[in-house]
Amino acid sequence: MPFCRPAITLSLDSKGFHKLGDSLFLKAFPPVPGEEGERTTLRYDGPQFQLAALGVGLAVSSQGEKGAKRQIVSAETVRFGRWESPLASDGPDIALLESLCPGLDAGAFDLAVVASESLNVRTYQAGEARICLECGESATQSGLAPLFRVVISGPVRSWSRLLRLARLIGQTAACDLLQSEGEPSLILAQGLAGCARKSRRLILQKKETPGLALRRIARMGLEQIAANRPLVMSQGEETIEGVHQMRVGVRRLRSALSLFRPLLTPEDSQRVLSELKELGSRLGPMRDRDVFLGAILGPVRLLAPEHEGLEALEEQLSAERGGMLEQARQALEPGRFASFTLDLLEWSENGTTSAKGDLVDFANAALDKRHSKLMKSGRDFERLDALKRHALRIRGKKMRYAGEFLQSLYPGAKTKRYLESLTGLVDVLGHLNDIAVARRVLEERRETSADTALHHGIGFAEGWHAGRAGLLEEQALAAWEDFRRQEKFWR
Repeated sequence: MPFCRPAITLSLDSKGFHKLGDSLFLKAFPPVPGEEGERTTLRYDGPQFQLAALGVGLAVSSQGEKGAKRQIVSAETVRFGRWESPLASDGPDIALLESLCPGLDAGAFDLAVVASESLNVRTYQAGEARICLECGESATQSGLAPLFRVVISGPVRSWSRLLRLARLIGQTAACDLLQSEGEPSLILAQGLAGCARKSRRLILQKKETPGLALRRIARMGLEQIAANRPLVMSQGEETIEGVHQMRVGVRRLRSALSLFRPLLTPEDSQRVLSELKELGSRLGPMRDRDVFLGAILGPVRLLAPEHEGLEALEEQLSAERGGMLEQARQALEPGRFASFTLDLLEWSENGTTSAKGDLVDFANAALDKRHSKLMKSGRDFERLDALKRHALRIRGKKMRYAGEFLQSLYPGAKTKRYLESLTGLVDVLGHLNDIAVARRVLEERRETSADTALHHGIGFAEGWHAGRAGLLEEQALAAWEDFRRQEKFWR
């Protein structure tokens, strides 16, 4: 029979892995007999990675050539949703998978092995918990990748101990939190290794409670935030997109907490919100600089690539952006960030309410409330000044996030039209806001510099975007009128 066995998985690099393996911390725990040596793990999914899209993981693991096989199933729809069970056959027990994930028709996905992990393992007993060090490689059709990870597992009653052990490991060696053991292999199999992580679409079930829906949305936000840290810390071209997607993850999670506030105690929500706000304050200015360099200065530089004033302005802003990046990286230092993500993980499992209730009724009321506030903010749209349009844009983004969280409850063309129209409105208001912010930034540069070439470059940029603002203004009016005509997809 399967038994629930929660696990916390941490990813390390080679240096951190060996530092942990040689640490006094691990030497305090006895090794588990028979739980060391070679291990093979096969990870299964459909051709379109349908299980991963549903937040479900399926693996078959065996120790040595003739070792007993065990099936590991994970599902984010259940608290501490990770089960282990002995397995008599070579392949997974699909019937067992479907029984653990009600409503799942795994047979329709044509499941097959998508990744094979060859590992060398050492396991230590830490009370009721086990600390398993795994190193080796993952093989998929997309290629090979090294694996260095720690899996801390135990019975449900040991969850608090698992968290304490994970925090101690994070203090011993640099590590990143993973959503599951299979995350690196599945990312590699999908060809997404080294890419910025966008939020995946969440498929909610109408039978879920509002509390469970919040837990799943929170875990999805945590996934997006944690997965983009390596890119933000890197020196490659993906750094800019990694910053953007991490910031989006922070905003989406903050929006989810606001949406589900009736289910939270003030203490729970305030603690998480303060941590998210702190991270967002590090990422926000850097992202604003990226937008300025790309969307504001970029087009003008293409028109005048050798303009001395524009070149000087670009150098100044790029240098400032580099300083902002270093400040942000301080908040993402491995030990500090591991503690932050473990705080979010703990909250996602223990801090959300398990209150009963009808999810669709809750969603209808929440969407009504946000839609009403949005429409009120947009009254007399053509007369709104820049600050009021910025406030309207923020409400629009919150409404869009809410719609994206809950859209699987309302299938149909009406849902798609509403969200596409809202996205168009938010985007054009965003472009107008970028220009308004740029005007202030450029004016500050003009006032603090006596460089004639720089003044000329600033005037060039202002003139080009002034013409663009007129066109955007027309687009904004049309986008608002289109959105006002959209029907509520939840009614």
